[in-house]
Amino acid sequence: MKNNNLSKIYILSFSVMLILYGFNNIDLTPGIKLMYLILPMLLSIYLFKHSFIISSELRIIIILVTSMLLSTINTLIFNPDGMQTVILADAKLVIILLLLIPFYGFYLTNATLFNATVPYIAFIFMLSNVVYYFIYYDFSARFEGLFGGANEFAFFIILYIYLMYYNIFHHNKNNILNIVTLVGLHLLVFVTLSRGAMIGLVIFYLIAYPYFKHVISLRQKAILIFLIIILVFLSMERLNKSIELLERRFTGGEGSHSLSSRVNEINAGFRFLDKHVLTVLLGNGTSISSSPEVYKKYYKQGQDFHRIHNSYFAIILENGLISFSIFIYLLLSLLNRIYRLNDRYKYVIFGYLFFILFFMFFIYMLYFLPFWLGILMINLHIKKLEEKRLCI
Repeated sequence: MKNNNLSKIYILSFSVMLILYGFNNIDLTPGIKLMYLILPMLLSIYLFKHSFIISSELRIIIILVTSMLLSTINTLIFNPDGMQTVILADAKLVIILLLLIPFYGFYLTNATLFNATVPYIAFIFMLSNVVYYFIYYDFSARFEGLFGGANEFAFFIILYIYLMYYNIFHHNKNNILNIVTLVGLHLLVFVTLSRGAMIGLVIFYLIAYPYFKHVISLRQKAILIFLIIILVFLSMERLNKSIELLERRFTGGEGSHSLSSRVNEINAGFRFLDKHVLTVLLGNGTSISSSPEVYKKYYKQGQDFHRIHNSYFAIILENGLISFSIFIYLLLSLLNRIYRLNDRYKYVIFGYLFFILFFMFFIYMLYFLPFWLGILMINLHIKKLEEKRLCI
């Protein structure tokens, strides 16, 4: 009973934290951005006195994060100017791990409470950002909503889309609230103007289509199409402005520097590796490429400074080939377990994982909480489907 009460407390605090995390642009009180992560972390440390299920997949994640943290040794030796940046990134990784291990154990024990809160969390997040788009957004820059960071915002939205689908198809929660929320979330993905997110979402639906075509009825499709038409009609003026911005981004009229700058980032990374070949195995330090004191030195004269966006190259440069090998092993093990599932829903899980794999080519995700939560939810949903098969 005591452990059950702890589970409820933790899951509810985690759900509230996700709402606050999604409102990253709002400073309710000084320090709240730090506190909404620190408080659940402290609770996590207390909960470690109780036993948790540490599966082989979770053990891989723990080993990966530990390996990534070891790169700090080389930061201290070769790049002491970047220590502050690296230690801050290391702290985020540790906090994320401390948050997710208890969540993992409680979800496996009883996922009902978290699954029940997902539609309401997603609705609050969606509604507040949609209202912000229609009332306050002035199109002077890319739409970041209340989050902060358009690409990260888009990734967070698609995490909610995936969680909503799992909730609908496994808990019979196919009600009007969920449908409205899904429509609003897709609108938000579009207006973020994130090229990676929009193409990645198309990849998700292409891979997940074999499941959707069997489970979504004609009536449900009609309701969904009707709601989309109404939404487009009511928001045509603003959507036209977003379409103009999107066209400029895809044709190079706006944000074109981001395409060339990502080549410059990787070229600077190779020059950085040439200077520090001893760090190839362990890396130079988590997020070192976001440190202008260190990484900017390796840009050619006249090039703007931008941190590495490609997650795969970043983990090689910052955390070394050992961490990269563990990371690839984690991804391949997930792909293999999904492939072996005897459940048609595996196409949805496949679709979401391939969205993540695609998105990582364009955005750095390795100390971003929703990224690790997405990987964890894929693992948990695989495990739930594996258990379901054993029970049949």
